[in-house]
Amino acid sequence: MDSVDKDLLKEISDISGTPEGAYNIRKNGKGIERKVTENINIVPKEEGKGIDIYVKENTNGEIVHIPVIITESGLTDVVYNDFYIGKNAKVYIIAGCGIHNDHHKDSRHDGIHRFFLEEGASVKYIEKHYGEGDGDGKRILNPVTEVHMKKGSNMEMERERHAALAANRALIYNFSYLFLKTGQYYRDILLLYYKIYFPLPLKANIFYIFSLFNNKFNDTARRKRCSKTVL
Repeated sequence: MDSVDKDLLKEISDISGTPEGAYNIRKNGKGIERKVTENINIVPKEEGKGIDIYVKENTNGEIVHIPVIITESGLTDVVYNDFYIGKNAKVYIIAGCGIHNDHHKDSRHDGIHRFFLEEGASVKYIEKHYGEGDGDGKRILNPVTEVHMKKGSNMEMERERHAALAANRALIYNFSYLFLKTGQYYRDILLLYYKIYFPLPLKANIFYIFSLFNNKFNDTARRKRCSKTVL
């Protein structure tokens, strides 16, 4: 990896050197580095379309990094990642995408993530998105998150995005959520769509945290918006 790759990884995952725990690093549509542990296995899908992450039951406090970086202008990268979290496991997942675009063509990443939480499983999911580069091609991020939760499971999400761009350069950010519980469908609980352009007149920097709880099997998942800051 070159210096641009390393800087992007630092921005989206705080990675410098070898990450702790299991990890999968994707660059320009291809996996370039991967490590598994005794309790966490990462299996690539056919034709490089994504990965399946398997966390064993009763795993306690392990970390998984799955960053994506794009440095190729004009590339559209679509990836499907599925997470299978075992019974009573507790895991931290750090994801996100960094795009460096110095040219005129648009660069785009569509990340579709599905989570399947067994009973008593607990996930903290952190996703950061970042755009940089001097080109007038757009940096487009389209993450989609789908969560399936069983009895007693819970999931906490943090999602952050920022950019380091010159005037008239754009970072376009769209995202949506879909939460499903076993035997019940709540398509209207949390389905969000945002489009944010950087830089804005007020240089908006918006940060949300979503916490979802399923402590009672028939309860509706709840959304918590912790903060919104305009700088």
